[in-house]
Amino acid sequence: MALSFCMLASWGFNYVTASWFPQVADGQMGKVIMYAGIAISCVIAYMFTHRYVPETKGFTQAECVTMVLYARETPVEGGSGVDNDEGDEEEEP
Repeated sequence: MALSFCMLASWGFNYVTASWFPQVADGQMGKVIMYAGIAISCVIAYMFTHRYVPETKGFTQAECVTMVLYARETPVEGGSGVDNDEGDEEEEP
């Protein structure tokens, strides 16, 4: 379902960009507005990814699935909701 939504969003934004660009880019100010809109959408996408998508480098597929399922069950507070640090457990004296 998520992949379908991402593909729909990608195709939709590509369509909007391709259809509006020739009309908006006629003047110099139009180009600035169009590229500024694209830049703002890239910044928003980066912030969303940085906040809600956990890092999966070095993890197996099973560990990634566990992280995603765990993140869905816990509220997000200041990060992805997933603790990616390994080996930080305190030893009992």
